[in-house]
Amino acid sequence: MADPNISAWRTEVGYYVPGVDNAETDNAVVSAVIDFCNYTKLWVEKLTPINIEVLENKEDIAFTDDDPDTITYTAGDFTDYFAAGDIIVTDSISTSSDPIGKNNTGPYLITTSAGNTLTLDSAEAVDAEEAGVSTTISKSVYPLSYSGADIVEVTDAKIDGQTLIPKGEGWLDKYIPLWRTAMSINAKYFTVDRKNNLRIVPVPSAKILVGLEVWAALKPSRTASADTITPPTTVEPFIFTDWFNAIADGAVYRLLAMTSKPWRDFGASEFYFNRFEAAKREGAGRTRLGFSEAENPGMIA
Repeated sequence: MADPNISAWRTEVGYYVPGVDNAETDNAVVSAVIDFCNYTKLWVEKLTPINIEVLENKEDIAFTDDDPDTITYTAGDFTDYFAAGDIIVTDSISTSSDPIGKNNTGPYLITTSAGNTLTLDSAEAVDAEEAGVSTTISKSVYPLSYSGADIVEVTDAKIDGQTLIPKGEGWLDKYIPLWRTAMSINAKYFTVDRKNNLRIVPVPSAKILVGLEVWAALKPSRTASADTITPPTTVEPFIFTDWFNAIADGAVYRLLAMTSKPWRDFGASEFYFNRFEAAKREGAGRTRLGFSEAENPGMIA
């Protein structure tokens, strides 16, 4: 089944809101769908698997304290592992004659990855360290995205087939103070910030092809460009087939609450609002019981 178009609700919504035009109807439907998905977390998809990028145990890594600071890899090419915008950590803690040692663990934001040199953001600072000590560099932050949708919440994450436990940054700060830079081959936790950047804890110390698998609850996204906001034009088939009436209720209550319109009816708006809220609670209940769309695509509400 092709993704249904937002316009499919026009007749149903227009029956309860006489005189409403198509653009206003479509906008109200989009708002209802986004609200519904955001609350219920029923729309769950597996994101594209991600490579765990690690440059392991190299003695050709040097740190240069300059302006900006750099990391060099004389025997290889950093672009096989890291790109501009990546955030990395290392296990470089010097055991040289310097009485306090040199700690170049990071995290560091890369501004340029070119050949054998990583140029770091101007705010980053490293201690000068010559090559010769075995060093591992690992990408520590993995941005998450899904085409045509915004991520509401990461529902599950696995590394090399092992399920990771979700934890907030506050919990990690309290119980694992060095969680941002600590490395291990045995990852246990993950955390996701408000910009949908995922961190694995401890930071992986070994490269794993397509090793990170992530599932996320989604909602349709409005696309912003200059001063224009473009709404989505289609919805997932299960929203149309299973929750058509709920979305209609959500659109109708919004339209009837528009104070400047001749069709406004606050009493009726409250009635449809309550119906929509009840449907959202039902959908959220199904999610809590484990019946997300990703797991039960044929379920009928």
